Amino acid sequence: MRLDSDGLSLLCEYIDSIAAKLVVIDPISSFMPPDVDPNKVERVRPFLANLMQIAKTKYCAIVVVRHLTKHRQSRAMLSGSGSVDFVAAYRSLLLAGSDPADESKRALFQTKSKYGSLSAPLGYQIEGDRLVWTGATDLTPQ
Repeated sequence: MRLDSDGLSLLCEYIDSIAAKLVVIDPISSFMPPDVDPNKVERVRPFLANLMQIAKTKYCAIVVVRHLTKHRQSRAMLSGSGSVDFVAAYRSLLLAGSDPADESKRALFQTKSKYGSLSAPLGYQIEGDRLVWTGATDLTPQ
């Protein structure tokens, strides 16, 4: 499914049909219409504005997942693939990562918040098929 005008209409219908409060689009690149170049701000901004309007009118949260590039950036929030507008448009930005020296040490970081101060990083581990929160961590987004 592509989130073009037809796809967005279907998404709205589905949200209404189950009274969804959370929509996860993973990864966003798989659902973008062919005419939306993920590297061009002028194409990304209107696309994301449509999703933000749906979230607002349907009273639901829309979580968009995007992948990191292989190139390290000086700021972790800029390490995602595509236009910087993906960062600019979001209200909150979370980054999940692991310690390069020990893949079992993982953490979730809030790298952007338009609602207040950033939350402290939260450690987690994957145990079998479960995610287990481990509390405060000394890992950094970099």
